[in-house]
Amino acid sequence: MTDSKAALGAMVVASACLLGCDKARTRKGAAMQELPGESVTSGKAIHLRVLASYPALHSFYLQPVLWNALRGEPLAVVALPLEQWEHLGGEDRASLQAYAESLVPEVRSAPFRYSTVPESAPVAPTIRQRVARMTAESWGILAGSISADGRDIMVGRIVARGR
Repeated sequence: MTDSKAALGAMVVASACLLGCDKARTRKGAAMQELPGESVTSGKAIHLRVLASYPALHSFYLQPVLWNALRGEPLAVVALPLEQWEHLGGEDRASLQAYAESLVPEVRSAPFRYSTVPESAPVAPTIRQRVARMTAESWGILAGSISADGRDIMVGRIVARGR
């Protein structure tokens, strides 16, 4: 097992331990509602669980990606296979969306950590300007097909976004 696969497995186990067998909920009248922080935690666990089911997938996909910074409005995105997105229920999709939204400040504060563009590239000042205009709604979920070798999620489409 590679170090990245061991790390992925450890994160999935840790996230599952945080969630417990049942999601922590709060009672509001007769309805049960998940607290916002718990939704983010649940969304991260869902993301890691989905990625863990693809053992050859590159560890790059464990973290958010700065998307579209060279062409328009940049987004902090998480990627997952389209077939998995299509099988998620509404509550799981909402949790995954909350997780993606929670990543915006992190990506905004260190954009080149989440980009394939080097910080010293000639286009870096343009990226910095665009990233500075990111808002709390500058997030998305990218879904695509798995490459033939199973290592990559091919660019598909943004299936959910903040704006």
